[in-house]
Amino acid sequence: MDRRTFLKNATLLAGAGAVGGLLGCRTAQQGADVAISLPAIGADPPGATTGVAGKVGSNRFDLAATGDVDLAVATNADATALVNSAVEALGGIEGFVHEGDIVIIKPNLAWQRGPKQAATTSPEVLAAVIALCRQAGAGEVLVQEHTCATPAAVCLEMSGAKAVCEDLGVPLVSLENEKMYRQVTLANGVSITEDHIGMDILDCDVLINLPICKHHTATEGTFAMKNLMGTVWDRGRYHSQAKELYDKPNENLHRNIADLASGLRPTLNILDAMRALTTEGPQDGLIKELNTIVAGVDIVAVDAYGARLIDLEPMSVAHIRMAAEAGLGKADLDAINIKQV
Repeated sequence: MDRRTFLKNATLLAGAGAVGGLLGCRTAQQGADVAISLPAIGADPPGATTGVAGKVGSNRFDLAATGDVDLAVATNADATALVNSAVEALGGIEGFVHEGDIVIIKPNLAWQRGPKQAATTSPEVLAAVIALCRQAGAGEVLVQEHTCATPAAVCLEMSGAKAVCEDLGVPLVSLENEKMYRQVTLANGVSITEDHIGMDILDCDVLINLPICKHHTATEGTFAMKNLMGTVWDRGRYHSQAKELYDKPNENLHRNIADLASGLRPTLNILDAMRALTTEGPQDGLIKELNTIVAGVDIVAVDAYGARLIDLEPMSVAHIRMAAEAGLGKADLDAINIKQV
């Protein structure tokens, strides 16, 4: 089965309510015993920007794509208007998504929580991003997540993402089969130097990272960088790898998050801060209505702004500090150009 036929079938399955299995994966089929492995992508793939050696994946990544605007912050409107305004402030969706592109959207759908509980990406925000991708002429749009809670189908339904994807005819892919991943090298990693990342995520033209802004008891906050843990097969490894080397609790987790961000670099990050958990995250806690969308290519700057939104000092969040020190982006919000809309 070729990819286009497979995706057509996947869309029909998603419309019928299927959310698990191998929907959307270009290198595996439901019921197959063996997946066809593509070669691992090395450093500086096509479309990579000079100075990002070690980036994995072929998605279009360019820190200079937004000109002199580092971050766009939109406030005080409905979710659709805020997403549209924030992306337009960065130059418009056409600067990120080109006609015919394969686009992967990676929201946070990790938990069995509803939209009002502020633990997962808002379905309204997800719908607005899908609409923008189609407006730009994307050839294929897929929504993918590897949930923390199981069964995954419950997470995807409770979050509201399943209903959105059914309504819009977009495949909703649960990355719950190891055959859907490929091992790649994270050349700039300190602790995590290789990992298994979703094949479609590695092979897409555009990767849109769509996290929610919230507190996290293990890492203080979870924003764009930590959301990338939903692209890997063994997220538990990020909690255990190199734990014995650090004195502070969860310091290794912060290091490993920064390592993943050093290689997997989204085309665009859009932070859903319509409402945010400010305590006891990632599943429950006090909820604050923020009515804010933050967008940017610089994943460190997006996270730094997200931290401020929930009253954290960005450099006190260890993975933000580590990523900034590694040159992955800017954490000093006073030193970047933020366009408020």
